[in-house]
Amino acid sequence: MTCTVLSRKRAREAAVDCASVEIVTSADVLPPTAERDYWTLEVVVEAAAVPTTVLEALADAELAVRHISPQGSARIVEAVA
Repeated sequence: MTCTVLSRKRAREAAVDCASVEIVTSADVLPPTAERDYWTLEVVVEAAAVPTTVLEALADAELAVRHISPQGSARIVEAVA
């Protein structure tokens, strides 16, 4: 399992940046597990589309967006470091 300090730091910094966006209801950093060997950031956005400020925060932290899925009126963004 690969678990680097830099990946964790980038995911945490992106979580703080995303959480500062008004329509973001949560930004959770998930550690690597037996099934996945990377840090994951899950961002819940209460909007029909993910705002550019959230995507810019992920890009600035050099995270890759793995999945964006609708969850009722919200969008769940999953990014990995």
